[in-house]
Amino acid sequence: MTIQAKAYNSMSSQQVEVWGNGELLDTWEMSSKSQLFKAVVPASLIEQGFLLINFIVLGSLVSPEVRTGKSKDKRKLGIGLIDFTLSRL
Repeated sequence: MTIQAKAYNSMSSQQVEVWGNGELLDTWEMSSKSQLFKAVVPASLIEQGFLLINFIVLGSLVSPEVRTGKSKDKRKLGIGLIDFTLSRL
């Protein structure tokens, strides 16, 4: 699995856990600059017939309202997911 992503909180980096079907696959450190991240998804997870990917942000979430001071959007965001690819090695 490869993703391109960045932390939404521009004030600090974000630690993000990557889970597949309830199994911890990796922990990534994201900054506000877009980067490529990779995690290996074991074949045993794919063989279950489904794959549920969860990204757990381990840090403060911030709303666009707080981040920009101009928006009325109060949603608390953690990461910006730009691209997601799941492929065989």
